[in-house]
Amino acid sequence: MPKVKCAECNYRSYTRLDDKAIYSHLSGKDTLCRDVIGIYPMLPDETTNILMPDFDDEDWQKDVSAVRDICNEYNIPCCVERSRSGAGAHLWIFFETPVTAAMARKLGSGLLTEAMKKRHEISFGSYDRMFSNQDTMPSDGFGNLIALSLHKQAVLRVNSVFVDENFIPYPDQWEYLSCIQKVSEEDVICLINALCKKSELGELYSEEIAEKPWELKPDNISEISFPNNLNIIISNMIYIPKNGIAQNGLNRIKRLAGFKNPEFYKAQAMHMSTYGKPRIISLANENEEYINMLIKSDEQIVANGIYFKMVTKNNGSTYSNKIKRLLTFHSIEHSVKNKLNHSFVVIDGKTVWYSSSEIFNTSNEDNYVLMIEDDVLAGELTAQLE
Repeated sequence: MPKVKCAECNYRSYTRLDDKAIYSHLSGKDTLCRDVIGIYPMLPDETTNILMPDFDDEDWQKDVSAVRDICNEYNIPCCVERSRSGAGAHLWIFFETPVTAAMARKLGSGLLTEAMKKRHEISFGSYDRMFSNQDTMPSDGFGNLIALSLHKQAVLRVNSVFVDENFIPYPDQWEYLSCIQKVSEEDVICLINALCKKSELGELYSEEIAEKPWELKPDNISEISFPNNLNIIISNMIYIPKNGIAQNGLNRIKRLAGFKNPEFYKAQAMHMSTYGKPRIISLANENEEYINMLIKSDEQIVANGIYFKMVTKNNGSTYSNKIKRLLTFHSIEHSVKNKLNHSFVVIDGKTVWYSSSEIFNTSNEDNYVLMIEDDVLAGELTAQLE
């Protein structure tokens, strides 16, 4: 038989959500878990009663704790459930009345963005693991399915239960849930205004591209966010040492390598599935010592934009001992132009180049960054890439 999508099937028949189904879920007698109840949080009118970010990265306990701390800071009632697998957590927020999925997701994104300022390790992928998973109902389905909590087979493994700040299950799950307050739509609107003053996704590269990067003044970056001296290593990637940089500074650096994915927003606008399409594309990763940013000379990639942004920091002082300065040219002499035979990339119609200091007739071996604002010269250099 041909495969037919559920939304298009003329023979679909839904199981009733009644006392028997609820009892089967809570008693969990089926060892194959065929009695688990799942819900589609998005209602037919594209509203929802819940917001549920999902955390399943390696340090999920630290991630969900950071978001729970932000909820407490803003007096948002929430509860944390250890996932069915035991290797993740869900943070539940309940609404008094259904709010639009777009509004709920904006609140969730704002909470994640605020939490990232205090824990930069929370991945951009967390924006994609929120339920509801989309602002609008996909044309070919019902949105994303959530398995409900407290299924007996999972509870026996001390999973799918609500836990405290130390991830210890509450002794009486029902008593705990009965005390959880719901958030009114009015409060949701106020919270969004407080958390999402510029954008619920925070500052990203694509939103800064119209500005001169070296003149940007990052929000809420304290004087102690960065050390006085920072050695940046340029090799196959840009390596920025994390030691001495505060969480909000590391978050800021990471965001310079992130930009909105147009494919996600295109699919969402067309009411298509966004599965496999992240909201934010990041060209950075990290290990215990460094944030690593991709740099390639043979492709037009946004990551190189990080390079010249990171040269200048607050108060005009220099981030790096290795990268001494950023030079901006409105015109370049022909003799200098002929020396531009090293790697360069094109960003937003302009050219960014880096190489050894020989082009500037200096005696040291430090690297420099060159940003060319001369449209004609930038065009000529761009043509060499094609």
